[in-house]
Amino acid sequence: MLTLRNISRTYNKGSDDAVEALKGVSLKVRKGESLAVMGVSGSGKSTLLHIIGCLDHADEGTYELDGEDVTRKLSDQLSRIRNEKIGFVLQDYGLIPDKTALENIMFPLAFSNKVSYREMKQRALKVAERMGIASLAGKRVSKLSGGQQQRVAVARAIVNEPELILADEPTAALDRKTSDGIMDVLLSLTKEGRSVIIVTHDKRIADMCGRTVYISDGLITEEEP
Repeated sequence: MLTLRNISRTYNKGSDDAVEALKGVSLKVRKGESLAVMGVSGSGKSTLLHIIGCLDHADEGTYELDGEDVTRKLSDQLSRIRNEKIGFVLQDYGLIPDKTALENIMFPLAFSNKVSYREMKQRALKVAERMGIASLAGKRVSKLSGGQQQRVAVARAIVNEPELILADEPTAALDRKTSDGIMDVLLSLTKEGRSVIIVTHDKRIADMCGRTVYISDGLITEEEP
């Protein structure tokens, strides 16, 4: 699904407060694989996720996604790739609070000129049903609980049927039952051939994934099945 080769990223390069976030990271993720990324705050895991998600770029190295070299793509090209191939589950959910759950789920589809409004609504409702929140479709997300909002966030991430799902601490601040429900859905996507990468501090969550890599000081220091 994706291959990173010797990826390096330095912020504020050339200044006194330069930060080497990544120092020559190489990583391969297969189609249908679930990968957990663990590391302390400041280790580089968020930078890695942003580069994989085409939200940031590497200073050095190459990145190939689904057979396409995206290392030097322009911003409009990266926007297309993000919309078509990548689904994001953000730690703070990233929802629009004054919109309904259904409107939030439909949001990624609004950037496609290939889908009618009717089809957008049908697809969003189908995903909401999969997430167990169909009954909440008409409610504003500001009125939903944290667990319900996270389910809306996951539904929005997968409504476009992306090949790659990136989740940043998707179970943080959720109770165990809700966390397990979110993970069940994310991991079920791998059975459909999609790849799922989860950044987490929770070893229990990491152990649910097929593989775990540990990042420390901008380097992958350990890997375990």
